[in-house]
Amino acid sequence: MEVLWGALGEARRERRRVVRPPPGDNLRGGWPERRWPLPPTPGYNRPAMHVEIVHWPNPILTRGTSPVTPADLTDDFRDTVAQMTRLMIDLRGVGLAAPQAGIGKRFMLVCPTGEAGDERVVINPEIVAREGDEEMEEGCLSFPKIYGTIRRAAKVKVRWRDLDWTEHEEVLDGFIARIFQHELDHLNGVVFIDRMDDTDLSAAKPRLAELKKAFAATPR
Repeated sequence: MEVLWGALGEARRERRRVVRPPPGDNLRGGWPERRWPLPPTPGYNRPAMHVEIVHWPNPILTRGTSPVTPADLTDDFRDTVAQMTRLMIDLRGVGLAAPQAGIGKRFMLVCPTGEAGDERVVINPEIVAREGDEEMEEGCLSFPKIYGTIRRAAKVKVRWRDLDWTEHEEVLDGFIARIFQHELDHLNGVVFIDRMDDTDLSAAKPRLAELKKAFAATPR
């Protein structure tokens, strides 16, 4: 998921947006406040997997994903997570799902501050309860320069596993809840233009046409 920065707001409609809140605001909405190091890279010689953003209309973005198993949690998997984390931070994102890196597995990164060390690796996530709803304007790293207002649950109860296969269950609200839902959509083969209203989708059509022309829809 992409953060919309202040300079962008001057040129866009005045409404609620997914923006980086001012320092001191609660970004986590139930997410524990602790720092997590980037996943370590093993100290032996092995070529690192090259990870890059997959852009729409690549079909992997709408194909869905298969569950991660304990057997998947190899050094290669951790290397991939580390590269995805660095890519997300470099692009100033606040979340990144595996299909956006060309991987058809059910895991994602959630990083409400967009700062290295604050990310979580979220494996086999699910939402077990929803409450309320709210609208915000979102962007997506797989859809550069496209934005739209998306309605999502205001609060969610979620369940997921971490890299140690420990199960977590938490209640999230606000910004972090929105990031979680956006990235989970990716794992389910749903992209954010699927949730746009007709007005925003119509406004996005010229840019979508540019993406179709620029990025071949080749399977990965």
